[in-house]
Amino acid sequence: MTMAFSTVVGVGFGILAAIKQGTWIDNLSTLFSLFTMVVPAFVFVVLLQYVVCVRLGWLPTGGWSGPKYWILPVLANSLGPIGILQRYTRSSMVELMRSNYVRTARAKGMRERTVMLIHVFKNALTPVITVGGPMAASMMTGSLFVEGMFRVPGIGMYSLTAIGNRDYPMIMANTLVFSTVITLAYLGTDIIYALVDPRVSYTRGK
Repeated sequence: MTMAFSTVVGVGFGILAAIKQGTWIDNLSTLFSLFTMVVPAFVFVVLLQYVVCVRLGWLPTGGWSGPKYWILPVLANSLGPIGILQRYTRSSMVELMRSNYVRTARAKGMRERTVMLIHVFKNALTPVITVGGPMAASMMTGSLFVEGMFRVPGIGMYSLTAIGNRDYPMIMANTLVFSTVITLAYLGTDIIYALVDPRVSYTRGK
């Protein structure tokens, strides 16, 4: 859920900031992304729990029993990746918007939406995929602090418990799982490169 939410919101904000370059939307989006990139996730956990749970009483402070328990952990774990994806998407699209082939597409009378989605956004995905692969691995393996503070029964909380109890077999098993997921994420990233950009090809070495 964190990966899906971060990708949709982060890439969406990046596209919007690139299209509205130099406006208050771009400046506000940049300020938001910088703030979420420098503030640790556990700080967001404390702020969200205090404001939303304690002061307002809208959501529970922890657990994983239903949809209302999922909102704050997903939100706290997504804010950092959202900022990173927003910055990479914006910078890649702004650079490509100045390219000659984009000017040619506009000169041919193509609609701006078509130019942005097909000629700009598709070619801007490569840097986003580069940073998104390792980020997806870290999100899939879970956040130690977020899961622990929200009492989410995931691999992150189990890792903290194992470390606290000095359960070395459990620690080694979790490390093996982390390594496997990260390896598969990098492999998936390389495969997606070839699907997104036809210029990328992989051949067997002689």
